[in-house]
Amino acid sequence: MTSYRLDLQYQGAFFHGWQFQPNAFTVEQALGEAYQSFLKSPVRVDGSGRTDTGVHARHQVAVLHTSVSIPHTAILKGIQAYLPEGLSVFQAQAVDAGWSPRPAISRQYRYFLWKMTPPPLFYRPFSAWTHYDLNLDAMCEASDHLIGEKDFSSFRGAGCTARHPIRRIERIMVLNRGTHWEFRVTGNAFLRQMVRILVGTLVEVGQGKKVPSQVPDILAARDRREAGLTLPPQGLFLWKIDLPGDPPLQIPPTCWEIPMA
Repeated sequence: MTSYRLDLQYQGAFFHGWQFQPNAFTVEQALGEAYQSFLKSPVRVDGSGRTDTGVHARHQVAVLHTSVSIPHTAILKGIQAYLPEGLSVFQAQAVDAGWSPRPAISRQYRYFLWKMTPPPLFYRPFSAWTHYDLNLDAMCEASDHLIGEKDFSSFRGAGCTARHPIRRIERIMVLNRGTHWEFRVTGNAFLRQMVRILVGTLVEVGQGKKVPSQVPDILAARDRREAGLTLPPQGLFLWKIDLPGDPPLQIPPTCWEIPMA
C-alpha cells in the first residue's frame, strides 16, 4: 500500500460537505472517485476534518491510500483531468503508510460578511452580507469571552456527532476591511456549524441585540437557543490547517487575497 498527502481546495456550493454520505455528493466521495478512475484501482481517502454543506476550503489536507505506486508528481498532474468542478488538488507528496492528517495543531476558519449592501456579483458565492452597521469594539470584547478551552454546547449545530462539546479556541480576530467584515477563528477543532454560530453571535452583539457580557452566560447555559443565528455557509472558508512539522506552504489565493480594482 502506498500513501500520498494531498493538499486541496474546494468550492462549497458543489458539495454536501466533506464526509461521505450515501445520498449526497461530497468532497470525500468526489476525490475518491476521481483517483479511482485515474489509477484504475480501489483507493481510500481520509481527511483532516469535516466541513459542512456549502462551506469552502482554501486549504484542506487528506491522505490517499492506494495499491498503485507512482511518483507523487504523477499523483498531482494525472488527477487534474478527473476532478469535478469546484475541486482542486494543488500539492501531492508521498508519505509513510501510517501517516495521518489528524490531529492538526490548529485549524483556522475565516468568515466574510459584506457591509450594508449585497456583495458584488462575483463575490456572492464567497460571502454573506449584513445591512446593519456593526460595532467593532463590542464584537471584539465579546470574542474575548470565547477564548480558551470551553464547553461549546450552545454553539453546536443540530445533528452534531462529536463525542463531546469541549473545544479550544486560540484566537478570534474581527477585522473591518472597509467594504466587508472579516472574522478569523483559530482553534484545535470545531463542532458542527460552530464557527457560523460563533460569528452569528458576534454579529448580534455588533447589532446591539446582545451585549458582550452575555457571552459567558450563553456558554454556561449549554443551550443552542441562547446563542445567535447560524450564518449562511457561503461566507465561510476553512482557511488553513497546520500539521506537526509542516513547512511553509504556497496556497493558491482566493478572491479575498487579490486586491480589488
